Amino acid sequence: MIFFAPNLWSAPNASSITGRVWNDANQNRTIDTGESGIGGVTVVLYNGSTCQSVQTAADGTYTFAGLPDGAYTIYEAAGETTPTPATCPPTATTADASGSTVTLGTIADPTGYASSTANVRQVTISGANLTNQNFGDYVAPPFSGCTDSAFLYQNNPSDIYTVDLVTGDYSLMTGAPAVYSNGVGYNVLDNYIYGYAYINPVSGVGYITRTDGSGNITVLPVSGLVKPGGAAASATVGDVSLDGYLYLGRANTDYAWVIDVNPQRATYLQLTMLTLSSTTGLADWAFNPADGMLYGIQTSATDPRLIQVNPTTGVVTDLGPTGMPEAGVAFGAVYFDADGYFYAASNSDVDPNNDWGDIYRIDLRDPNNLDPTATFFTQGPKSNQNDGARCALADVSALDFGDAPDSYGTSLNENGARHIAYASLFLGSLIDTEDNAWVSADALGDDGSEQDDEDGLNGGFPSLTASATTYSVQIDVANSGSPAYLVGYIDWNGDGDFGDANEQSGTVTANANGTYSVQWNVPAYSIPSATFARFRLSTDQSAVESPIGPAPDGEVEDYQAALYTPASLTIVKSAQPADTGTSFEFTQDMDASGNFSLAHGESKQFANLALGAYTVGELLPDGWQLNTITCTGNSNPVAVIAPSVEVTLESGEDVICTFANENPDLNLAVTLGWFLAESHDGVVTFSWRMETESGVAGFNLLAVTETGLVPLNGTLIPSVAIDSIAPTEYQVSLATTATTFYLQEITVDGGTEDHGPFEIGQEYGSSGNVDGASMTPAVWLPIVAR
Repeated sequence: MIFFAPNLWSAPNASSITGRVWNDANQNRTIDTGESGIGGVTVVLYNGSTCQSVQTAADGTYTFAGLPDGAYTIYEAAGETTPTPATCPPTATTADASGSTVTLGTIADPTGYASSTANVRQVTISGANLTNQNFGDYVAPPFSGCTDSAFLYQNNPSDIYTVDLVTGDYSLMTGAPAVYSNGVGYNVLDNYIYGYAYINPVSGVGYITRTDGSGNITVLPVSGLVKPGGAAASATVGDVSLDGYLYLGRANTDYAWVIDVNPQRATYLQLTMLTLSSTTGLADWAFNPADGMLYGIQTSATDPRLIQVNPTTGVVTDLGPTGMPEAGVAFGAVYFDADGYFYAASNSDVDPNNDWGDIYRIDLRDPNNLDPTATFFTQGPKSNQNDGARCALADVSALDFGDAPDSYGTSLNENGARHIAYASLFLGSLIDTEDNAWVSADALGDDGSEQDDEDGLNGGFPSLTASATTYSVQIDVANSGSPAYLVGYIDWNGDGDFGDANEQSGTVTANANGTYSVQWNVPAYSIPSATFARFRLSTDQSAVESPIGPAPDGEVEDYQAALYTPASLTIVKSAQPADTGTSFEFTQDMDASGNFSLAHGESKQFANLALGAYTVGELLPDGWQLNTITCTGNSNPVAVIAPSVEVTLESGEDVICTFANENPDLNLAVTLGWFLAESHDGVVTFSWRMETESGVAGFNLLAVTETGLVPLNGTLIPSVAIDSIAPTEYQVSLATTATTFYLQEITVDGGTEDHGPFEIGQEYGSSGNVDGASMTPAVWLPIVAR
């Protein structure tokens, strides 16, 4: 049965248009024996003002009858209605770069089919019927639409890989390409990938490839797709513009082939030539949706360069060096995303022993400010006979970065930690995304962009203790149910990275919503009070067990971590008799002051000290003795009579250590050679010997009390000689409960000289003369921090 359209335009001597929609299984654009028709396809006829439509019969045939002479356009429009189309004339699919959108038209193939011929035919009736107005289609399901994946073609015949530009992960597509395709580009208008087919031309006819969503490659003939003289074009450079033209070229030619690959135009598969202002030296090029220009990386023996090609005028512009280290390496796969970021994948790494190729990113979002500087983005597969394609209207997966200083591996330049952001797996209750890290000195850079999503840390950083061997924090996780892994990093030694021993926590399994404990082993060295921490969550365990690099999902959060409040240590010198200063020395630097001297009553404070155990000691010279070392202000105050003491400083403590020492002999004057006070039943017997006396009228004994010095004797104890060069001895017994005394010498002219202090039961001096003027005690104060 043949379906006829209603006679809307009947006229005397009317003519008809007939044709067929058929399955062109071998894509040769000819109805061959055994090729069947496709029924139920809407065909629309447009006369310049009105439309009529009909569906094809089961054998794919259609007829429009009763047509007057004139010009007509016939559309294969599977998206239209009959007998009157909803849209007249049918519309073509269009792409809008500014909005990154594709508007579907009604000119279309049946679902699951691709065109071997144009969907549009322009004809003229002049007194005769028109036949064989056929539309060829074949089974080739398109890609499902623009996705964030890139497509990498390698080898001969082509292997096709999907590549994640963020992580560098790739997987081989199933299908049976059986053809070597190069110069490929993604057509957003029909969701197929087109490229050059390495098939020898026949009579000036070359071939292009179409890759469908299953990974199968078919070939389509294109007249004129040859080099001047008829040789194979051998195109290696290619991409499809947003309006559906495949631009093919080679590095060493100054022309390009431009092929219409939009079947919704009557010029489908027709070719024109574009003359270039120079050769390009490119291994691939791609269209920038931001300005419609072609860009590629010129292979260079010194520094790969960014090249721009105007697809309208053919002008080739060298935009300058990219700074990429792959000198002499081809960048055979390049891509754009919807924002105008340009991605270039090298065919191999600078190190030939590495089994991958580097992927770089260049910011070409602003056509008025084109900076060729490239940033390392990730690593992909090492390539051979390499070419790439990608839907330029698709965003690269939204990324989340950290915001610590860049020494920790934060920005793309440092291969920073980055995660593809999904609503199903993140830290805390919020996640935001950015094109690159908000590197900052305080890890707050990301907090001020969009929303403050640094909310995974529950309860802050607990105060570290000096004796701690483990340390843990609590992290909130939002997980819809995927197996996931959580790892934390703390820069324990404050050296600006997370690469030292014990700086990585244990790996925590975090498979559901909840709060998880992340724990570290605390290293046995001095830890700064403020440092940086990083937390990573992903379903990829190996990704989060590195502080840098990409992860396929989850989130990264950076923090400035206040682990404790710095402590202080104050050293106080107490000497009897009072001295003019003794030297203190440290076994390690506590601040920039170096060695210092303290006299009796002086002190020195060391602030902002790390937690830990400090050994404090004093080295005394001959004649000096250590009475006590007393340390207060900490959780475990101590008072010891020992050469040294260990002091443990905890968070926020201000510890004072007082060194009390004395030299009994230096308490005697030159004229006083011996002194002893002994107590018996509340009576103290004072004995002393004067080595010489000169104008001495007598003596007073003074007791040290809370209110000061109090005389014990009621009247002056008279001198036995007043003037004498021979020793004179004295003994007096007085009732007193005091324990510390001074001997006051009174001269005949009323002058006084105090000797002491003297402790009860302590013998001072000997039969020899005592002269302590040359004795300067040196104090050794080692400090050893845990």
